[in-house]
Amino acid sequence: MRRNILVLSIALIGLVLTACAANAQFQSGIDQAGILGTIRSKGKIVVGMSTEYRPFEYKTEKGEIVGFDVDIAKELAKALGVDLVIKEYKFEDLLSNVGGDIDIVISGMTRTLDRALVKNFTDPYFETGQAIILSEKNASVNDLKELNTSKKKIIIVSGTTSADIASAKFPSANIISAASELDALKTFVSGQADALLYDKPFVDSIACNYPKMKVFPQQLSYEIYAFAIPKGDTDFLHWLNYFIADLKISGKYKEIYDKWFKDVCKI
Repeated sequence: MRRNILVLSIALIGLVLTACAANAQFQSGIDQAGILGTIRSKGKIVVGMSTEYRPFEYKTEKGEIVGFDVDIAKELAKALGVDLVIKEYKFEDLLSNVGGDIDIVISGMTRTLDRALVKNFTDPYFETGQAIILSEKNASVNDLKELNTSKKKIIIVSGTTSADIASAKFPSANIISAASELDALKTFVSGQADALLYDKPFVDSIACNYPKMKVFPQQLSYEIYAFAIPKGDTDFLHWLNYFIADLKISGKYKEIYDKWFKDVCKI
């Protein structure tokens, strides 16, 4: 009798262990699917953008969202075999929504050590830096030290690396913060600031429309843009790095780049 009970107990233990192993294997399969599997099963990828950053992402007069990043996102969706959904946010709200309402940020975002503490960032897909454009009345400035005085107003966009560069390069200047690129532009062109400090492509686009203003030839920093995704999914991160590399190798990246940057003044 004891032996039969022992055999039965061993059998029950075996069934429990088998069930646990099966459940663990099932759970492992879910984990392995990760963000990539979820995106493909949903049939869409949700990309977060701040749509006031010409020529990376902005709205046409008809309300269509276009730009360099938009074309990159379209290629990403095509490579995944899913639909592209773009969700708009203020720039400073993008990272907090990654892993929630959006799968990924593709929005001219500089990869920094501080940002990398809270989100994962891919390999670079664009290289740029901070530049400064001078108002018409300050176009004769040949040394940026002339701006480092409380009499000079420099406008930047809050929550971006322009704020950090302004504090480091112009500690004595009157730094004005704008909530968005569009707000900064409006303030600057209305004559309320002596200079605007921001990413070079945006600064160059301003100069196209306001030729009497002067883009200072010296770039103030060198930065890289990268995609931002939630922490913890290395498979998704690796795949995105492969995607960026493949986009460049195939020549598609150059095609998109030339479309938006070969002659930025025609955009």
